[in-house]
Formats: sequence, C-alpha cells, structure tokens
Amino acid sequence: MARLDVTVNDAAELRAGRWELPGPRKVSIRATSAVAMVRDEAAVPIGFGVLSDKLAHAFPEAGDASATLMSLLRHGLLLTSLRATGTVTDPLAFLIERLRDAGADSLPIAPLAEELNRIHRAITEHNHTPSEQARVDLASRMREVADSMRVPLSVDLRLDAHVQLPQQVVREMQRAAGVLARLTRETTGSREWREWFAAFCERYGTGTLIPLRMVLDRDGGIGLPRGYPGSPRSAHRHVFSARDELLLALAAEATALGQREVELDEALVEKLAAAGGERGTPPPHVDLGARIHAANAAALDRGEFTLTVSPGRAAGTLTSRFTTLVPEAGLAAIFAALPTTTAGAAPVQLSFSPIYPAAENVCRVPAYLPNVVSIGEHVPDGAIRVDDLAVTATHRRLHLVDLPRRRVVEPQVLHALAPKQQPAMARLVGELSRALDIGWIGFDWGAADALPFRPRVRYGRAILSAARWRLTAADLPSGTAGWDQALDSWRETWRCPARVELRDFDQLLPLDLDVPVHRTILYRHLRKHSEAVLLEAADPDADGWLSGHPHTVVLPLTSLRMPDPAPDVKVLPVLTREHGHLPGSADSSWLYAKLYLSAGRMDHLLVHELPALLAALGDRACWFVRYPQAREGEDPDQLRLRVRVHGDKPGDTDRVLTAVTSWGDRLRAEGLIGRLAFDTYFPEVGRYIAMEEAEDVFTADSHLVLAQLTHLAADNVAPTVLTGLSMFDVATAFLGGRAAAVDWLSAQATPAVPDRAEVNEVTRLVRDGAQAGIPGRSAISQVHRQRTDALARYRRALPDGVDIDRVLHSLLHMHHNRALGVNRDREAICLRLARQAAAVWRTTQDIA
Repeated sequence: MARLDVTVNDAAELRAGRWELPGPRKVSIRATSAVAMVRDEAAVPIGFGVLSDKLAHAFPEAGDASATLMSLLRHGLLLTSLRATGTVTDPLAFLIERLRDAGADSLPIAPLAEELNRIHRAITEHNHTPSEQARVDLASRMREVADSMRVPLSVDLRLDAHVQLPQQVVREMQRAAGVLARLTRETTGSREWREWFAAFCERYGTGTLIPLRMVLDRDGGIGLPRGYPGSPRSAHRHVFSARDELLLALAAEATALGQREVELDEALVEKLAAAGGERGTPPPHVDLGARIHAANAAALDRGEFTLTVSPGRAAGTLTSRFTTLVPEAGLAAIFAALPTTTAGAAPVQLSFSPIYPAAENVCRVPAYLPNVVSIGEHVPDGAIRVDDLAVTATHRRLHLVDLPRRRVVEPQVLHALAPKQQPAMARLVGELSRALDIGWIGFDWGAADALPFRPRVRYGRAILSAARWRLTAADLPSGTAGWDQALDSWRETWRCPARVELRDFDQLLPLDLDVPVHRTILYRHLRKHSEAVLLEAADPDADGWLSGHPHTVVLPLTSLRMPDPAPDVKVLPVLTREHGHLPGSADSSWLYAKLYLSAGRMDHLLVHELPALLAALGDRACWFVRYPQAREGEDPDQLRLRVRVHGDKPGDTDRVLTAVTSWGDRLRAEGLIGRLAFDTYFPEVGRYIAMEEAEDVFTADSHLVLAQLTHLAADNVAPTVLTGLSMFDVATAFLGGRAAAVDWLSAQATPAVPDRAEVNEVTRLVRDGAQAGIPGRSAISQVHRQRTDALARYRRALPDGVDIDRVLHSLLHMHHNRALGVNRDREAICLRLARQAAAVWRTTQDIA
C-alpha cells in the first residue's frame, strides 16, 4: 500500500460533524481533526506512505496511522489508484499495470500479481479462440483469487452474421419514436423533477451559480429530488388525469369487446397528446430498440412486418457497451458527436462506480468524449470533479456548469445501468440537464396499468405496448391442489393465451402455460413475488426472417430541433452559504416576514391593515408579494413582507421586529391571519443584478399597488385591466419611453384571449387620455411618479450585456403577483391587455 496513491471518495459528504458515504451500506464516521487532515491532504492523489507519515507526525498519540488509513479504504472513504474508472473497459489489465508500476513483483504479493497476469492472458486467448471449457476453467481460477465474486466472468456474444434491414424498417422506427414522444405522460419531465426545479428557483432564483454540494446539502440546501435514495420524501403517487380517463376508457372498451388491440390513428394520437397537457422540449438524442416480426426475409422486404419497440433513455443506453465488438458500425463516432439540449454546451461523459460492483459489466464503456465527469472514483488527470460543478436555472430548465472553465456541460450516461443502481449524486448529475425535457419512456398506461388486462397498442406497424395480463396470488387458491384449474379459469376469463413472457424486472422468460413445468415456474414466481406480469409472446414464426434468432435491433436517434440558447454563465454570480439576510442578524439589511392567510383575504389586509404597519415603520422601505400555497397539504397562502432594517445600528432591528410582531398579534387576535413567521431573505441577485435599485422598484411598486387597491372600487376598473395598463407603464418607465414599450410589447406573442369587455375597457381608457397606463387619479399620482423614477434608476444601474428582455419579464411577472397573486393564465391575459394598450396608444399617435 505504501507505494500506491490514494484520494478521498468525492461521493462522500461532510455533514453534522460526520463524514458519510451514502448508499445501501451507509458509512458514517466522526469528522475528527485527523479525518479533516486526511480529507485535506488526499483531496488530490497522494502516496499512501506519504499520507501515513503526515498523519502519524500530526497525531502521534492516535496510534497506527496506516491502520487508520486502511480502515478508511475498506469503508470506501478513501480510494486507491488500483481501481479503474468507468471508462476503462479492461479493468484487469489496468490493475496489472498499476501493480507493475508499484513494483509488486518484488513484494510478498508477487505470486498473486503473476496469477492475475496468467488469468488475463487466458482471457485474451479465449477471446481469440472461444472455448466453453476455457470459460469454466477461467471462472474457477478467478474464484480462487476472489471468492466473493458472484459472477467472476462476463461474456459478450457476437453473431457471425451480417444483417441488413430495409429502409422501411428504419422509417417505421422513426415514426414510432415520434409518436412515443407525443404520447408521453412526462410532457415536461417527471413531477418529482418539476418540484425540485421549483424548489431550486424558490431558494436560489435564476441566473446564479450554486455549487452542487451546496445545493444537495440536506440542511443548508434543497437536498435530493423526491424519490431518490437518501431523500426524506418518497416519490409522488400517481395523480389521476384526463389522460388516465381516456386510456381507461380505451382499455375498458377493448376488454368488453374481447379485443386484444387498440389501434391508434392520427385523431386518437392527437387526442391523447392534448390530454397530456403542456409539452416541453424533446430530448436531443435517444435509443430505440425493436423486435422485428416477419415470417421470412422476403416478407420483410415486401413490408409485411410489425415491430415491438422499447425506448432507451439516451443514445448509447442500449448500444454503447457493444462498440468494441462491432467497431465497423461507427457507433463511437456517433457518440462523440451527440447533440446537446443547450447550444454551445460541452457534452461530457459521466463515469462512476455502481452501487453494486457486479453491475460494472453494464456501465464500463469506452471514453467516447474528451471530457469526463468522474464521481466516486480515483480521478484521472483532467477529469471534472464534483467540486467543479455548479447548478444554475433559467425560467425553462436547469443547467450544470463547470465552474473552473465557466461553461455549461451536459453529462452523457452512455450505458444502461438502471437509475436505482447508480449512486444518488451520479444519478442526479446524469439526469439534471434533461430533467425538464419530454420524458422518453415506454408507452405509459398511467392508472390503467393496474388493470388485470390491458390491450396491445399499435401505431402503424409499430407495437408501442404489448398486451399484458396481471396475475396475483389472490387469483389462485392458497393450496396448490386447485392451482391448475384456477389458472385455466383465470385464463378463460381474461382471454390469456398459452404463449406468454413472464417479466421479472428487465428480464423476460418465455412460457407456455399448457406445459406443466412452465406452470410450476409461474407458481414459484407467484409465491416469491405475489404477482406475475405476463406479456403476449410473438408468434412462433415471427423471427423467421432471422432464422428464428431472438433479437433486438437498436438505433440511436437524434432530434431535429434546434438546441435552446445557453445562459451566459461567465457573468453569473456564485452564491455561498453566507448569501441571504437572517432575521435579527447584524449583517442583515432586510427583515422578512410571512403572514399566513387565505388569498381571498389579502386585498382586505393590504387596504385596511397594512397602512397601520407602514405608519409605525415611518419612512422605511417596505415591499410585499402574494405567494400561493405551494402544494396541497403544505403551508397555506402567504403575504410576504420585506422591511428595511439597519442591523449595524444598535436596536434598529429590535424596533422593527417589535412593530411587525405587535401588528401581527393584533391581526391574529382579530382572526385575520393564521400565523406570522420570520424567515431568511435570499435576494435574487442573478435575476435582478442591481439589487439595491431593484429593491427600490419593489418598494415603489408595492406602494402603487396599494394605492390602486385603495381606489379601485371608486374607479370601477377591472383588476386585470388595471394590471395590464400598469404593465404598459412599467415597460415604458423601464425602457425609457412609450415608443420603446410599444415595440417591445408588440413582440410579446401570447395565446391568451381576454374578455371582449376587458379589451374594450383598455381601449377606452387609453383613447380617453389615460396614456400613463393608469387611470388618472390624484391620489396615486405621487406614488406613480416614484415608481417611474425607481424604474429609470434601476435601468441605468444595470451593466452592459444584461438580458433586458429577461429582466423586464421578471418585473412584469412580479408586478402581476403583487397586484393579483400568482396565476400564469391570468398573467398572460394581463400581458395581452398591455399589448392592446400599446397598440391603441400607437394608433392615437398615428392619428395625431
């Protein structure tokens, strides 16, 4: 060991005074001073002997330093240079070379090193002249070296055949891929990832860079997404939807009519797609597998075929581990040039050790890309490490950023290892860039998946979902005597054929339920799992075109859609744990209070109760935002207040706390709020850049909204109309003039359709001379001027290169939330009314 390099496992985390390695066999040790030294010294590879000497010198009373380090190695907190990274496809050769470099031939382990050499030579000989006996002998020798290995030897099989498919098959697979993307349940990513995205934006805002470890910290960050191992929150239960209703009706109709198939035409596809709701971005690349069914090669050439498709989550998922077997296929070049979701993003290959070592045969693939993100490995030179990564968000998606190089990166997972077999951090890094894209999964029956029978789904020649039967242990008697009769009765009821495939996770076992031994296999499966999922099997002659060989044909497919624009990460600020204003801290400039009350009572509180607090606060800056209940069962609607404090002035924060608390006491006593809470305010510096001037805008906008609410009833103006006109005014003040605001609003396309009465009211107000965008009332003219001035100052404070469109969208969005509350559909209506005001104003100028 003294001759080897060691380094810390960067999948481990420091938490609450302990150093922990998450996973099924979680490791946790006290983060002592000695451990801290090991973490610091071994942050980059260091010789074991050198580290041992340093540890012994620093802590002479701690005992055997080498034994301490060996314990850390056994528990996986330290890694040696003997373990190959996931991009090394011959880990035994790598191990032999490292041992040779360490001079193993002159050490007591020399016989073991020589035996490893002999085993490697035997593997090479077998690969050139395959022999079943050689494989048996090899496995025996390998078990003698490492008897803990369940399966010491994995074998890849290459057929000595050249198969050429008609172009018609490729086109049919492309059509199937397109319709699967249209019919996905995850139209904007999974519910768990959408929730995580919302939590990230709520906590950190958009346009900031947050170190990955800081984000994933369960205490100081937002932790892992729901359903991940290590997340305290389980995955969401399925929520019944319009799509479920439609699919249940299709399944029920097929069952009632005794039909085993639902055929999709374009009208039904469109209906199902519309029921899925808003659609996101298709993934940039995928794999699609297909089992082709044709009686013979001639029938295949004539187009007399069907195919059963199965998606792989990305290009390379189903194919990349075979590139060394079929180099002539050119797959390596395809993987090296895969498109990205974001323009200009650097594709990087993700490499990690699986949770269970036996899965390495699945996730060891060549390094197709020049840059690698390495997690939980002895990191090679030049690799991107966990501590190099940060997360940022735009209004549409999440991005990973390589901080040292200030570039967006998109990790590619070029193998088929199941997510549950991946360490949580590696899984998140691999999923994040595509998390909000259209989910590329098999045809999802949703709630109908629980039915005892669901029919086959076919589109053209493509079978998107095979017919499926669900047999439970409750369907059969508890004793074995009547099983055969009960199974026959169940098959007759649900029209289950004899030839089926028993699904066990990702494996399919062909069964003939008329054969007694096959029934026995099924019964044993039921005793173990309480449920058996049976899929229809293809006809016996379905593989005739390939001389009866079972097979899957796989194609990597890429999207024709242009990638999304990339954020300019070079100018984004990096947030630290110190970001934010803690209540009562001497370093805080704002006090953040939340009042919990129903949305319907907020207007009353703002108009009739907030003025009393403002009077008590004097001329202090204060602004508010309405905030809805995030999710059913969680905190109710809130009114969020920020009040300026001077934490560096003795007693100032206490005075404000006393004023807000006294006000809250009265409101609660009168039943106007449920509770009052103080929280940490995190300024959205990435979204607004010049925060001091932006907060002046928020204050002025809050006072204007308050004045509008106070005088709204007297003016008899619809709230959406008033908000739309105010949006026109915000754009005018921010952009520096009416003409610029008109041009900008005219370019903001929105499908929202306001009521005709709202459009007419906006038109009348603008034509009648309310060209400031607000009905002219002397009671609000002063606060209106204050907001105009604040917006102009804010615009001047923004540095060159800032995305002015994005900032203005944020200002309009927050004005709507302040005035009316969060409602995306209503906000779109208000923006459409602002466009109407701009169009009418332009007409009045043309006439003049």
